[in-house]
Amino acid sequence: MQRHLKEPSIKQLLEAILLNAGSIDSINLNDGKLGLSLCLFEVAKYLNDESAEDAAFTLLQEVLALRQKGKAVKPMEIGFVLLYLIENRLIEADFDDLFGEEKERLLKSISVIKPYSATHLIFIPFLSLLYNLNNVELVCQLMVKILDGAALSLEQQFNQMQANRFMPNLQTCENAFENYLRSSSLLDDYVISPHVLEHYEKLYLQERIPNRFTTGFYIEKLFPENERLRSFGKSIQAYAAQNIYPDILSLSQRINLLYLLKQEESIYKVQIQQLEKRMFNNDISMYEKQIARMIPLNKSTIAYEAGIARLLLYWIFTENLRLRQDCSRFRYIFI
Repeated sequence: MQRHLKEPSIKQLLEAILLNAGSIDSINLNDGKLGLSLCLFEVAKYLNDESAEDAAFTLLQEVLALRQKGKAVKPMEIGFVLLYLIENRLIEADFDDLFGEEKERLLKSISVIKPYSATHLIFIPFLSLLYNLNNVELVCQLMVKILDGAALSLEQQFNQMQANRFMPNLQTCENAFENYLRSSSLLDDYVISPHVLEHYEKLYLQERIPNRFTTGFYIEKLFPENERLRSFGKSIQAYAAQNIYPDILSLSQRINLLYLLKQEESIYKVQIQQLEKRMFNNDISMYEKQIARMIPLNKSTIAYEAGIARLLLYWIFTENLRLRQDCSRFRYIFI
């Protein structure tokens, strides 16, 4: 049975953010006021809630003011949030007026990195949104260089694994490959390295790399006209979907996986219901305790990355999906 949070419960979760946002010390995206601002703008638009919109503006202005005072704010995160809000018409602003000088400094610092590797994929979401805004060729070139550099570093790691000369950290290698695929999906017409895919496929068939639903999802989506690779991606997804254990997943991990599963809801109804269990409960007294158990002890309960803010964003995504509205912007959130 499909579960939905009712509006009174949503407003109680929203109230939890509004009451506690001022006590958050961090001003960053994942665990601080910048991420809460993005969430509140989304919620305000969907619920047409002025108090949420006012709080979102207050938090964003606070972050921008602290940036001007020289506080430790990650410039790429500010640029990412501003681009996201402007592109999706959550605020009316001129990006270059707000962030022009920082943008030029950031692009310059990215352009001089040598060599590029998988660790630099962190720049791709920001660059992708920036390219969507102005189609500047330099931005596209930087994305290609980073993706190519990541492919080369992955190819070297996979080569070492196949030759048994050196065993890199398997989870780190898997995460990098998954991030490479996901980042590649943000640049239209980018050609995935055939060598990296070949190495991955060999290691997978040798059962040296475990199944990951996310990996299979992106392999299928990135090769819509290649029947062999589409089938390969589908087979990875099908096997991984049978080995999902909700009780060991954090709230953030559940939501990121659900975002992909929901795009094939007719196939993965059972897995979706298992993962959404305890996430959608309109008995708010029980609900808050259930959600708290899914949030790591070292994370804020309201944070964008791991807390209530992420749950609210997922709820908005599911509502947009149910109403057949454009959901493409959420690929920048659930990563």
